[in-house]
Amino acid sequence: MELGELVAHRPGQVAVMVKDLITGATVGYRSTRKDQITASGSKVDILVTLLRQVRAERRRLTAAEQATAEDMIRHSDNLAADELYRRIGGAAGLETTYRQLGLTDTAPGPSHFWGTTTSPADRVRLLTALVKGTQGLAPEDRAYVLALMEQVEPAQKWGISAGARPGDRVALKNGWTPRAFVDNTWAVTSYGRVFGPGRDYLISVQSDIQPTMETGIATIEQVSALVSRRLPGLGLVRLYPCVPLPLRGTFPLIPTWTI
Repeated sequence: MELGELVAHRPGQVAVMVKDLITGATVGYRSTRKDQITASGSKVDILVTLLRQVRAERRRLTAAEQATAEDMIRHSDNLAADELYRRIGGAAGLETTYRQLGLTDTAPGPSHFWGTTTSPADRVRLLTALVKGTQGLAPEDRAYVLALMEQVEPAQKWGISAGARPGDRVALKNGWTPRAFVDNTWAVTSYGRVFGPGRDYLISVQSDIQPTMETGIATIEQVSALVSRRLPGLGLVRLYPCVPLPLRGTFPLIPTWTI
């Protein structure tokens, strides 16, 4: 099964971006769709913003800030996120970080962090900044964020980790939220880095209008497993735009446009 065919037969909306850090190959399926809800996925954004502000203040995280940050990322604790969201100045703090990192598809939520919208392409841009470095993010701060993303509690290690092979390491952050005002559906997202012997790639899979959280997780994991199997076969430094399809129907099997 190809990526477009898989997505076409899953419910709701799905958007994907993948970047192979070894070959330079990228894969996108509706990857610039910027109305995707991050939910708890934006907690990484809060931490990155906090670290940038602390660095500008020429100090280190306090013990309390560090403990709160670890609860926010490792356990996706909402109270911890609320505290740090206030500490960074809310939406204004996030907007500064988005401008600095060139995340043009990402916008803070109108009322709180969980309503932040983004695109899979922007999630991969954020991951690239964390892994490869960029102006405004100190190497030790980048390493700290990625380390916490590797230490997510076991119950929250679903999602893009489905693409991991034995011996691989995974740094991820997931998000999930009910959408009571969108026909009682769910938005479910997972993004991160999968790396190990001979492989290193960044991936963001975002789903919306899912009938249940479990359905969203299943879609993300099926996409992630397929990407893991097919990514090694892509050529060097090529863009493979998977053609957006209707939610139902068959997929035209065009080899150069699928993975």
